[in-house]
Amino acid sequence: TTPETTQTTTTVTNNDAVDEKLDESKTKSVEVKNEDKMAYKILKSNSSTEQLNLTCDNATCYIGEVITIRYYILQDDVDDGLVFAYINGLICDVKDLKQTKDNILTLDTRGFSAVNHTIEVEYVKGSKYKDTKATSTLEIKKYPSSVENLNMTFNDENEIDLQFNIMANNTYIESGEVILQCEDIEIKRVNITNSDIYVTIPAIYNTEIIEFRHPGNKTVAALNSGATTRLATVI
Repeated sequence: TTPETTQTTTTVTNNDAVDEKLDESKTKSVEVKNEDKMAYKILKSNSSTEQLNLTCDNATCYIGEVITIRYYILQDDVDDGLVFAYINGLICDVKDLKQTKDNILTLDTRGFSAVNHTIEVEYVKGSKYKDTKATSTLEIKKYPSSVENLNMTFNDENEIDLQFNIMANNTYIESGEVILQCEDIEIKRVNITNSDIYVTIPAIYNTEIIEFRHPGNKTVAALNSGATTRLATVI
């Protein structure tokens, strides 16, 4: 899934080499991922002839996280130019090498789905080296979910009352459907309406392994968790 982008184009103002009036035939326009980021026009350098050795890290994160990656330039005499970071062609960060030697780039994954994406790091407008690109892989994962605060008691009808929560990313799941199974036999199916989930199952399932299933959603992975109901027999 590709987030909405702005269509505004402007000029990088923190680089002396691009403050001049741009030749439209030699410019590259790139889109930006968020409305609060600018798009850029960069005057491409045609005079540089030496090849730059540029690489960048792969990355893994959970959906919606803001993370950092490192890029690496083999040559140690690079003291100008701009380094851009993109996810699927959408700009996330830019570094002016005249101002910093920091090789850390920030990637905002909000708006990107939980699949693999392409990271692209691009070096442009250097006085000595050619414009160069490097790519790597960004794996975005859904948050794992789990059953928490499980409490089991016998009620007056000698059935088992279960109370529990489903959590992901330190947040309670308050929607969807939870299914309780035992050895692939469905015991109960309950719609979740708040964070505290209450389910009653027959006493024959005492000491059995009960599976809790939840389908997940766009940000939370499906739940398939087993718990053993072990209660003292009510006389």
